[in-house]
Amino acid sequence: MTQVDSKKPKPPHSGGTAQLAEFIVHTSILMHAYSAYRKTIDGFPDLVRFLPQLASELGPKYPDQPGVQKLVEAANEVEAMLALPDTQVTLERVHKFALESVLTRMVDRFEYYLARIVRRAIEEHPSVLDDATFTAKELAEYANLQEAITYKMDAKVHQVTMSGLDGVALYLKKQFGVSVEWEASAYAIVREAIEVRHLLVHNAGKVDGLFQKRTGRKDIPVGDQYPITREFVVSAFKPFIDVADRLDKAFAAKFQLKLKAPEQPTTPSA
Repeated sequence: MTQVDSKKPKPPHSGGTAQLAEFIVHTSILMHAYSAYRKTIDGFPDLVRFLPQLASELGPKYPDQPGVQKLVEAANEVEAMLALPDTQVTLERVHKFALESVLTRMVDRFEYYLARIVRRAIEEHPSVLDDATFTAKELAEYANLQEAITYKMDAKVHQVTMSGLDGVALYLKKQFGVSVEWEASAYAIVREAIEVRHLLVHNAGKVDGLFQKRTGRKDIPVGDQYPITREFVVSAFKPFIDVADRLDKAFAAKFQLKLKAPEQPTTPSA
């Protein structure tokens, strides 16, 4: 298990690689989109209750306006729909689907960032692939040796990225000497979010033994549905940025990379 330092202060974001900048931009857009969705949904019942009142006040003033009557009819229909038990259940399912989608996409973007960092590390030190072997059949499938080597690199990047955050951190440290001083709570949240995404995509959201092993969450029994919440998804935004930022700084320092100007993520009020 990768060690984390719970005493290290959280540094401000101060720029990074192009890979980090892209991750921050895409993740910020995703979270703002979710915030806009939640504000719309949360305000919908109040809007529905207000519409009949508004229509009743406007009706006498504008009796010849067909739009006013349509407003009343629409408000009444929506209000009746929201009163049905099935509608409430459906809305809860929509909320849950939205949460799962946001978390999945956030982790996808983060894993894409990790994959690009791992690939760049291998490109900086291709000697890590010196032990790669090829069968005659594999070589025959590619136009030249370089294409075959690219395939081996793709396979290694995929293998490392799929090993979880601990696996990526360990690979970068062992193979390239990239040592990161993580903030314990942020690291734990990101690690759990990644594993939750894998449960959602590969196991219908049900906890399995691998999830318990990688996260230490023995409080959720194997076979139970992971209790994804709005608070968990929204609160994961800053930890993702923090973990990516710390990794990026350590990576850039090790390979002496020139960093881009800082991206300033804004936290949505979801």
